[in-house]
Amino acid sequence: MSTQTPAKPVRVRFRQSFATVAAILLMAIGAFTIAGQSWWYAPVMVVPLAALWWVIRTGVDVDAEHLTIRRAFGRRTLRWDEIEGFLSSRGRVSVQLVDGGTLRLPAVTPATLPRLIESVGLTTPGPERAQETVTEA
Repeated sequence: MSTQTPAKPVRVRFRQSFATVAAILLMAIGAFTIAGQSWWYAPVMVVPLAALWWVIRTGVDVDAEHLTIRRAFGRRTLRWDEIEGFLSSRGRVSVQLVDGGTLRLPAVTPATLPRLIESVGLTTPGPERAQETVTEA
């Protein structure tokens, strides 16, 4: 008699690129240089800290049951039956809701959209529909 361990649920995470973190590091070095001149300039350090907080927090988590949009202060979890499709415009990706609303997906680009769709077993459209809304199959 063999026992099988249940398959681990697949969760795909989309986050900001490392280049963004590197840019914030350079910003922090500049802010530290300015803040080191006098204590009056110390609030300048808030800018790179806020930017780092934004990079760490924002993104999208996808699994078989949900799509979670994480923002700097809060998150929104959507079930797949609440989502009608995806919209791609000007290098940004949004999710089209069944109720007609749209929500932007941070850290998801048109290049990574097929990975998001295929991670939950949906199909991507053919080249003739590349500019149209991607809907569930």
